[in-house]
Amino acid sequence: MKENGEIDSCDIEIDFSDAQKSLGWLVDLLNAIGIPKGSVLRGTEPPVPVGTLEGLAIYIYESDLPEEIYKNCDINYAIKQLEQSIEGIGHMYSYRELKEFTALYFYGTSFAAMKEKMDPFVSSYPLCQKCRIEQIA
Repeated sequence: MKENGEIDSCDIEIDFSDAQKSLGWLVDLLNAIGIPKGSVLRGTEPPVPVGTLEGLAIYIYESDLPEEIYKNCDINYAIKQLEQSIEGIGHMYSYRELKEFTALYFYGTSFAAMKEKMDPFVSSYPLCQKCRIEQIA
C-alpha cells in the first residue's frame, strides 16, 4: 500500500507441477485476459515481463469544489459516461475511496487514446473540474 492508502502492487502466487511447461501458457493467458504493463512473473530466472494494458487513474477530490456540485453531480453517472467514452479501447477495473479523493482506475490499449476520448466529458462535467489524471501503467 502507498502512504495515501492506494494500492501500490499485489502479489499472486501460482504453483505449477511443471513450471517450465506451464510458463508459456501462463504468459499467454495473462496477456490475453489483460493485466497492466510492467507486471512481472517472478520465480523464474530471469523474471518474465507480462502485461499489455496501460492504466489511467482519475482522482476526483472530495472537498475542492463548491458543495452544490457534490449535491448535484453523481459519481456513478460520471463513471458510466467515462466507460462509454472509451468503449472498445478500455474500461474501468476498480475504484478506491480515500479521505481526500476517490480514484477511478481504467485500463485499456492506450493511455493517450483513453485520455483523449475522456477529455470532453472530464472538461465539461462539474464534478471533474479539479480532477487529476495520471498514467498508472
